Amino acid sequence: SAEEDGVLHMMLRIMDNRPQQRNDNNGNDNSSDDEKKIDAMIIENNTSCSENGNDYGEREEFLKKFLCKLASSLFNNEITAKQQQQQQLKNSTTPLLRHVATIVLQDRLRALLKSSSMNAVAFIADGSILPRKSGANMGVLINYLDESYAGSGYLEKMGEQDGRSEGMLQIRGLVVPKGVTLIVGGGYHGKSTLLRTIAAGVYNKVPGDGRERCVTIEDAVTVRAEDGRYVNNCNVSAFISNLPSMPGADGKTNVIDTTKFSTREASGSTSQASNVIDTVEMGASAMLIDEDVSAANFMARDGRMRALVMDESITPLLYRVNGLYISKGISSVVVVGGVGDWLDVPDNVILMNRYMPNDALKKAQSISRQFSYGHVEYAGRGVVHRLPWDRTGTPLQRRPDKSTINGFHDPEVEVLDGGLRIALLGDDVEDDDNDVDQNSKHLEDDEFGTIDMSRCEQLLGNREQLYGCGLCLAWLLGFAKSNPGL
Repeated sequence: SAEEDGVLHMMLRIMDNRPQQRNDNNGNDNSSDDEKKIDAMIIENNTSCSENGNDYGEREEFLKKFLCKLASSLFNNEITAKQQQQQQLKNSTTPLLRHVATIVLQDRLRALLKSSSMNAVAFIADGSILPRKSGANMGVLINYLDESYAGSGYLEKMGEQDGRSEGMLQIRGLVVPKGVTLIVGGGYHGKSTLLRTIAAGVYNKVPGDGRERCVTIEDAVTVRAEDGRYVNNCNVSAFISNLPSMPGADGKTNVIDTTKFSTREASGSTSQASNVIDTVEMGASAMLIDEDVSAANFMARDGRMRALVMDESITPLLYRVNGLYISKGISSVVVVGGVGDWLDVPDNVILMNRYMPNDALKKAQSISRQFSYGHVEYAGRGVVHRLPWDRTGTPLQRRPDKSTINGFHDPEVEVLDGGLRIALLGDDVEDDDNDVDQNSKHLEDDEFGTIDMSRCEQLLGNREQLYGCGLCLAWLLGFAKSNPGL
């Protein structure tokens, strides 16, 4: 057979299968019982045909019908086998193709966020399933799987009436623009759920996750308080200044230089200030902040508290978010539920009502004008809630200190506490004449080389992702050691 121009050409060879007697040398029939049965069937067919007429026309008609049935049988069998093969191939490749298509779509959507037409931080498609089973289980909450999700009803073809070519897809949803965006609403109305979806949007999701069309720019970072974290040589002066030290033997206190702030046990406010500066230092373009897991005195201070406490060391984040966006281009997405002062600073306001987002910017601006908090001068430096980012040297470019670099030689990475901490285990300590005492202190410290990652909410890959972070850290130490000039 050959296939040309969609036409299947078949060649049949007609063989004479009329019964022939298989005789031995003595003339005896040596055919088997099965062969005799087959021969009898053919004789019966030929006999039934000849009974109707012995002329050539009837035999030709019988042969045509027989060939038609034979060709039909062969063709149907060929189609059936081909269909089965295609179905098997489809069953094996459809999940793979669907996975690839889902990833490609998310990458394309994420690229569109940075385009001049959108200029956005995140996009949440209509029909997405945002709630998860729990904080520890990122599986989709089954109760929210409804027909709108299964049917993907929010995908539509763009028609030529819109001035676009056929085949274009239009995906409707919530766009989170750049700038300062507030997510407000009552308790249990979906504020933190929406923020967690935005935080997870930096990763590509697999089909069936429910958030396959929810994307965020890849350098958006979740920022929260981490009281007890280690801070080394961090310039937090934009948020922390005039910080008093512990009283000495004479009862006097000194002012700590917060342009090079270091501590082994940071408080809630100093830890979150350090996290913000780390975000700026690493070149992130968006911060994601939830009021529930933030230090209250770092987030905001109302007018009454400012009037009561005059000597305050903390400049709240509320006063800096606009300056950060104007000077550094860093957007902020903040979940707020209890402090109305934040209504003085946003460029966008998303009001969550029973898990449905609404645009509440105009109402927020009206409330802000009514209370006039945003028009109060702050220590002669400008409007209280819109201070410029005037801190030179922030962030301070840092590198691992020499004692830390020498404390590890070809370190190994280990994940501890079921995936909550990572440890760098150095098999050798290279002593330097100037660092012997410091290395001795490190060796006596049981926590040396251990990093608590339990409050890094954007790490969703469990032990594998945490182990990858440890490998990056080990590489960084080696790179810093081989490039002392950087």
